[in-house]
Amino acid sequence: RGVPEFFLDPPPPGKEADPKGGTPPSDADYRAMRKHLVLLWARQKPTYLRKSACLGARGDVNSIGRVHACLEAIGAINAGAEDKP
Repeated sequence: RGVPEFFLDPPPPGKEADPKGGTPPSDADYRAMRKHLVLLWARQKPTYLRKSACLGARGDVNSIGRVHACLEAIGAINAGAEDKP
């Protein structure tokens, strides 16, 4: 299926995609981040999985944030979390 469109959207004007000049995240990067976040959620259920707890995943902070938001929106993580902010 590939990477969702939101994941590859260009950065807003004046912002760089990767300040170090790296390449955009690949399908493998997206899958690795998704798997990491889902496993973290499974380990700490029903405690809310914050984005800051996910920073060990492969990828930059913005990409991890987008994956977190997507997984949360579809109910793959944080569904029924007790302490949701």
